Amino acid sequence: MLQVIDGDTVSILKDSKQVKVRMLGLDTPETQDPRKSVQCFGTEAADRAKRVLVGKQVVVRPDPSQDSTDKYGRLLAYVWVDGALFNLNQIAQGFGHEYTYSHSHPYQYQREFRAAARYAQVHHLGLWNPATCNGVTN
Repeated sequence: MLQVIDGDTVSILKDSKQVKVRMLGLDTPETQDPRKSVQCFGTEAADRAKRVLVGKQVVVRPDPSQDSTDKYGRLLAYVWVDGALFNLNQIAQGFGHEYTYSHSHPYQYQREFRAAARYAQVHHLGLWNPATCNGVTN
């Protein structure tokens, strides 16, 4: 059973346990950080994750070039749904920024994610739209 925590984090059932998955290459505005207020476009990113992922069969794949978990113990992975890379689509449609977790090792899809971020920014999609956040989410 998949649960959406926010636009870049989900919880999945793995080996009869709920495991948090932090999506590689993607950073969406915060909605759940108790130290911060909800950031611009965070609710929209989380809502889109719910619409696209909940009730679907997803495939979670780690990246061998990256750590398997982050400093919070969350699994670092790509999330595929209906044959599409959800992490990349969130960025391409303006629901998040490209994010490099480990700067010492580029991740597998880094070039594609950065190109998607440029596309969303140039076309003023989602959080890049001047009517929403104009790229400033904090």
